[in-house]
Amino acid sequence: MTKAKPGERLPYLLSKLKAPRVLERLEQTAERARAESWPYEQFLESLLAAEVFARDASGARMRIRHAGFPAIKTLESSTGRRSPRPSGRSSSTWRSSAGSRSDRTSASSGRPAPARVIWR
Repeated sequence: MTKAKPGERLPYLLSKLKAPRVLERLEQTAERARAESWPYEQFLESLLAAEVFARDASGARMRIRHAGFPAIKTLESSTGRRSPRPSGRSSSTWRSSAGSRSDRTSASSGRPAPARVIWR
């Protein structure tokens, strides 16, 4: 029975663990670790940190996609123009229909009514 070289089975084991980013970075991180004499813990931490970061980013993209938002907008894709006003009522109509101060106070004391607490 022939003995495997150190690290020879790593690609196979990493594919079984479903850690593709570790596999992608293995060669370059191993070379750097050897050149800088990293301890084993630092080498492993560097590889695993890349995998965790990529999984977190992927999870965030998946949650946004499944949330059903119409489109992802970024500052770079923005045209700098303001969005159009909703048709119908003007802002002056909204202000006038907001109600007076007396509508928002407690009837007996004249103080603002306490906030409503919603327990979830």
